[in-house]
Amino acid sequence: MVDKALAFLLGLFLFSACFRGGNVPSVVTAATVIAALVFLVVAWLTVAHTAPTPVRAPTLLIVGALLLISAVGALGWLRFDAVTWLGFPGRAYYRDVVQTLSEPPFSRGAFALSMDPQGTGYSIMVAISCVAVAVGTSRISARLLRLLLGAFCTLVIFEAVLGLLQLALGSPSFLAFGEAVGVQRAAGTFVNKNHYATLLAMALPLLIMRASGRLHFGASEQSSTVRDVWWGLATALVVVALVSSVSRAGASAGALAATLAIFACRVGATASRARIASALLALLVIAVVLPTGLSMMLKSIDGDALTQSAEGRAALNRLTYAAAKEFFPVGAGLGSYSIAFQRFQNAQLPGYVEHAHNDYLQLLFELGGSGLIVLALLIVATVITARTCYRAWRASGQLASFAFACLSGVVAFSFHAWFDFPAHIPALAWVVTMLAVASTRPDMQPINLADQSTVSRRRRKRSPSGPSDDASPTSATA
Repeated sequence: MVDKALAFLLGLFLFSACFRGGNVPSVVTAATVIAALVFLVVAWLTVAHTAPTPVRAPTLLIVGALLLISAVGALGWLRFDAVTWLGFPGRAYYRDVVQTLSEPPFSRGAFALSMDPQGTGYSIMVAISCVAVAVGTSRISARLLRLLLGAFCTLVIFEAVLGLLQLALGSPSFLAFGEAVGVQRAAGTFVNKNHYATLLAMALPLLIMRASGRLHFGASEQSSTVRDVWWGLATALVVVALVSSVSRAGASAGALAATLAIFACRVGATASRARIASALLALLVIAVVLPTGLSMMLKSIDGDALTQSAEGRAALNRLTYAAAKEFFPVGAGLGSYSIAFQRFQNAQLPGYVEHAHNDYLQLLFELGGSGLIVLALLIVATVITARTCYRAWRASGQLASFAFACLSGVVAFSFHAWFDFPAHIPALAWVVTMLAVASTRPDMQPINLADQSTVSRRRRKRSPSGPSDDASPTSATA
């Protein structure tokens, strides 16, 4: 019962995507309360079980990175007198402003280290919720985690259908939630098409592997041509919706994730049915995409549209990097980009720039040297997880697994994060955290490497000449 309660709480984080990607203050506040409940449930599970579940190194690295973001963000609330505050990197520019605020009628005697304390508080709540998702995903049972991933895919299918209906009904539409998203693009429950595309791209590997019959979300679910065809149709809808979002980077991220998933399905596949199903799925996608979103996608990369967009992003990257060096190594403060970056804007970047459209540069801008540590921890966790997937592939001959599908979804997110800001959309941050931690779990692999190591040691003990080269590995179904 406690495990089911944990699955329900984690499911609420997924459901937050239905409220503008969770990017609503009330949703973030509710998520903080849910995070506290997750911590309580995990504490109960830890106390109730005499044999604690071992936590893998990649999971610890992910949790450590999230805790570091939260801790450094909290340090931004520390207050200093005017002289000390102006001595921090990047603050001397505000000397006249600080002097004015220090005198009557303001008479402020201390200033928060973060350039935007309110934005810092909002970001900390999202980060703490990510910690809760990571911890909860690491402790939930494998059976319920598979069901949770199935629920995520169901949510994505709903988003895809909604986006296509928005496109079909035109704009304005009662399905557009007050935004003019019809006719031009599909956006689902998201305001931004790019964030909508990120959600779809992250789910594609799971959907493709399920459509090919290589994965099953339920323990009692049996392989069936009818079920596989249904999932294939659903996968086709998601691909069509992804293209119809007209998100160039999002579609590229989805293509990258889909390529990894298709390669994994081909490895070790012996049934011709899987190959036939893949070919039919590709034909279906092409047949549906051609008259819908493909023409709009081609228009977005035709002529000067792509060039102007690339030049604008390149200019924003250069200015963000230069600004990050101004605040290094302290950083401007977690969640303070929209406030602190304004003084670095030039004629190439008119208007209000809320995000850097590059999560890596924005992390460096806001956290300084700590941001580099966060990136290093996440990179090491990814490398270890990829190595584990490779070892499982070599041991079992199968690459398709929940772990590899989740890792491919994380790769799609990471790719898109170089061109946009998905990490700053709460629902996307919670989803990618769940996928990242799920990919680190041994019971999400096609074979339990711990059991395989035990079998290998026993064989070596029995045979003085060492293990046989043609010994077949013991496989376990995830």
